Amino acid sequence: MPQSLFRISRDPSGEQCLYADSEKGRAWLRRQKIEFVLMDYKGVRSPEQLRMWWGMVSRAYDNLPEALQAHYSDLHTFADAIKCELGHCRVVEHKGFTMKIPKSIALGNMEHPEFNAFFDATADLLARTLGVTVAELMEQGVEVVI
Repeated sequence: MPQSLFRISRDPSGEQCLYADSEKGRAWLRRQKIEFVLMDYKGVRSPEQLRMWWGMVSRAYDNLPEALQAHYSDLHTFADAIKCELGHCRVVEHKGFTMKIPKSIALGNMEHPEFNAFFDATADLLARTLGVTVAELMEQGVEVVI
């Protein structure tokens, strides 16, 4: 079967069921003459959580002490530094130098559990760096469009 998106939901009796989110998936299910299907599953990343991460990092960048903010030319450089600090990077040795190259956190590049851990580690790092909790930092809220 080609890849399809399925949603876990509840039927009218309250039982959890798997529903196809596309016509292609529903057609595949209708053709099945078997009772059991073995499948691999993959949790889908949350675009909202990714936007929350960028909002948290943006808010932190805007509230960095001037001495720290001077080290980062822009928000994306700051985000790359966070990724490297947390080990989400490739380490490259070249001519006696060690370089860290940040990896992407785009939706297709990290599994959901891995991003959850990364999100929490970012919140902890920012709290230690700024001396406030992320909840305190985000109280005023911020909208970021990346």
